[in-house]
Amino acid sequence: MDSKVVEKDCVIAPPECGCVEIRGARQNNLKGIDLDLPLGKLTVVTGPSGSGKSSLAFDTIYAEGQRRYVETFSPYMRQFLERMDKPRVDDIRGIPPAIAIEQSNLVKTSRSSVGTITEINDFLKLFWARTAHAFCPSCGREIRPETAKSISDQVFALFNTSKNPPLNPLPTGETKASVIPSGVEGSRRKSLKIKQRDPSTPLRTAHDDKCGNDKTILITFWVPVPAKTKPRDFFQFLQQQGYLRIWLNGDIIRVDSDAKIERLGARVQVIQDRIVISEGNRARLTEAIETALRFGKGKINVIPLDQASAINHQPFSTGWHCAHCDLDIRPPTSGLFSFNNPLGACPECRGFGRTIAIDLNRAIPDRSLSIAQGVVRVFRGQEMGESQKDLLRACSREEIDVHRPFEELPKADQDFVINGEKRGGEYTDDDYENDRWYGVRGFFRWLESKTYKMHVRVLLSRYRAYVKCPSCDGGRYQPETLNYKIVAAVSGRRRKADGAHRAPLQLNLPQFAALPISDARHLLADIEIAPGDSTAEMLRNEICARLRYLCEVGVGYLTLDRSTRTLSGGEMQRVNLTTCLGASLVNTLFVMDEPSVGLHPRDVGRLVRVMHNLRDKDNTLLVVEHDEQIIRAADNLIDIGPGRGERGGELVFSGPLQDFVGGSLTRDYLSGRKSIPIPKSRRKFSSVVKIAGATEHNLKNIDVEIPLGIFTAITGVSGSGKSTLIQDVLYRNLLRAKGQASEHEPGACRTVAGAHRFRETVMVDQSPLARTPRST
Repeated sequence: MDSKVVEKDCVIAPPECGCVEIRGARQNNLKGIDLDLPLGKLTVVTGPSGSGKSSLAFDTIYAEGQRRYVETFSPYMRQFLERMDKPRVDDIRGIPPAIAIEQSNLVKTSRSSVGTITEINDFLKLFWARTAHAFCPSCGREIRPETAKSISDQVFALFNTSKNPPLNPLPTGETKASVIPSGVEGSRRKSLKIKQRDPSTPLRTAHDDKCGNDKTILITFWVPVPAKTKPRDFFQFLQQQGYLRIWLNGDIIRVDSDAKIERLGARVQVIQDRIVISEGNRARLTEAIETALRFGKGKINVIPLDQASAINHQPFSTGWHCAHCDLDIRPPTSGLFSFNNPLGACPECRGFGRTIAIDLNRAIPDRSLSIAQGVVRVFRGQEMGESQKDLLRACSREEIDVHRPFEELPKADQDFVINGEKRGGEYTDDDYENDRWYGVRGFFRWLESKTYKMHVRVLLSRYRAYVKCPSCDGGRYQPETLNYKIVAAVSGRRRKADGAHRAPLQLNLPQFAALPISDARHLLADIEIAPGDSTAEMLRNEICARLRYLCEVGVGYLTLDRSTRTLSGGEMQRVNLTTCLGASLVNTLFVMDEPSVGLHPRDVGRLVRVMHNLRDKDNTLLVVEHDEQIIRAADNLIDIGPGRGERGGELVFSGPLQDFVGGSLTRDYLSGRKSIPIPKSRRKFSSVVKIAGATEHNLKNIDVEIPLGIFTAITGVSGSGKSTLIQDVLYRNLLRAKGQASEHEPGACRTVAGAHRFRETVMVDQSPLARTPRST
């Protein structure tokens, strides 16, 4: 029978062919080169900038590999995939499916994080649901779903100190059953009705109500008392159901006696059984607890009758419920541990970790001005000038110096200007009309009530900024998620380093995601897992493997909750490389664009090991690179040149590095015949930009002076804080000083002095300059 599936030629290289055959490549400035790319090897493409390396690697080889792979899908599936144009090449044979890992960050959504893009969060939500311990948000006690057997074991462990004979049973006729007040009529009585206990099962307890045995306990459960029910009617109902005793105000009260009780509370503790804790009464204890749980809706109390007991009463419950606080928590599900799921996302920020709020630094940008000079920017001009007059009148009434710089005013006076007069509730239109000072915040709250007007929305957009969500503190998860924590035992090595005993660490999911990846990797190995839980062990191994890959590619300083859109192009490329390693792909062609960019030489060796690891899984790596360490670690070398542009596009060399000979610019630098000249004298500078007290991310309150008018390089190991200092602290604070908007909040520091020396500040990063097809 003929197969209905049509085979696609040259999608995967035939077994007898050990290379990708490229013939007549003419893409861009390539000059019809012929090339054999060995499969299962690490091949580096090098040459001068503009010689045609990317044209060969990405525009020709990757484009054809991706195009042929997409063609294997049905027409319906192909409409959802990116279609690539056929490159200008005569023929390519034996090319496997290709994946490009480029040096760019195209992620724009705020939901994407390092944990989501590496798929670690997908494993974490399953791992947390299986291994995390639940804790009460009120008292902090651990919560476990209990059963009658587990409660019985805990009660026996709490109160058993010696073996005692079982007590004598009650006289015949004293039995217990369900609880329904006889005075309740109609539907209310029907809703409370439960099955009566079998009278053949006697209630076994002591002959006397006052038992002096120090091992005796009461098993009780709560029964609600319907409104306007008299005690006599309620007691009569208990007798009808076979219950003769209740626990009230610390005493055992018989309901068949003439107890002078005028009023009952909203609920009453009914005694299910009175038991002496002994080995012979284990079955009886479990039976009593099971019955009490059924009638008490999963909640019981254990009360010791020993007056000297340190335990007054011990509550127990089944399900995800804290018996001490009578508080229910949401059961652990995978959706609860995902901020991309409505079940687990913070209700205020909806899983983004940020909210839009008024930025006081934009409303009051220059605090060296006085109130009279218009320190509140929004109050300047005629449109909002009436609010400036309100502020001056309020300051005159409160005797605040309006000619003194705002930053020199006492803290109380600054709070008065910003928050207004202290009063309960929100400010209303009457406050604005009756000369009460509403404050800068109150002014913006009033503006937000007028957002149906276009010009008001435009005005508010100038003073709004994304701020950390006040509800989840940027963690993205809802409060119910924080009730579940992993418990990690401190390893012997760490305990020895600390020199003292340390309690096990308890971390919720946002706290774990905020750890540096290198620390999270070591912590995960110490997490307690139930013996025999192979699923949890498999999940932990998968997470640890991906965390190890991230550390090996040199981004162990990142955190799993780091937003992907804030990563540099080089960091994004290495994170994507980790994703490929974690997916365990085989027989795949990986095309990379200078993965060593941004890496300290110390970390390049780790990157090489990761690429060799990917190669050893029967994959082919084609890397465009200039770094000498990676070039020397390659199995095969392709040199494109000899020059750039029209003088490039030719195949200068293809083969092992040891066979690299001939007149090549790359060869000259590798052999040391040529080198970058070092200037003998340096230019001098006369002015600097001073950064004081920078504390953003991992910066430790540093002071830096950057000279002006010369070429300055900021260097350091990967993750040391270079980008944080220059981009987050310096660049964004200079934008704020110029009154220009920034998409992100400026980095934390005390001051940035010297902004007046610049007319304009421009950030040149790895983002593409053009965003439309018309740009050339």
